[in-house]
Amino acid sequence: MYKHVGKHYQSHSKGMKIHEKEKVIKFLDWLIEDIENVEYFNIKKFVNKYKDISEHEKSYLPFSIESIGKTYDLFENTLNSDEWFKLTIKGIKLKESGKTFNDFEKSLKPKWYNENWVGYIIAFITLIFAFYQGYQNHTLKDDISYLEKRVDSLKVLIPVQDKKYDSLNIQYDSLEKKLSDLKTKTEQKK
Repeated sequence: MYKHVGKHYQSHSKGMKIHEKEKVIKFLDWLIEDIENVEYFNIKKFVNKYKDISEHEKSYLPFSIESIGKTYDLFENTLNSDEWFKLTIKGIKLKESGKTFNDFEKSLKPKWYNENWVGYIIAFITLIFAFYQGYQNHTLKDDISYLEKRVDSLKVLIPVQDKKYDSLNIQYDSLEKKLSDLKTKTEQKK
């Protein structure tokens, strides 16, 4: 009978209403919390402890809990029995975490920053940055080369300019002397 009802449930499991699934998950959370021996527990006995649920619920809840527990690898049948179960490693982790089933499942999902596309975006940005830096480096090298040539040309012009400056100083001195001579001649004429 246990297997027959289980097969009956499995044939209708896709049609389970949302509030029924939530109820089953709530009972699954209570079951995981209530388990004392992770190697040996009975779902049907656990459900029958609750006096405020209907006979209909008592008939489908154990199989619904079993189905979800096995689907999500939380527990498995013990050897030689269809009514007794033991927690799997994942089920033990759920019990030890103290989280609800839904919270535990969410915590197992990879975070957005662990997704492959994040790595591709980071690699793409890094590649663009590397190309930009290479372009900037090339531009800076061109600017440095231009400035070095300019400095060299100015170094060549400095001696030429120094000579012009010297010649201007000589011209200035000679003009100043002529002016001074003219002033003295003018004063003598007076």
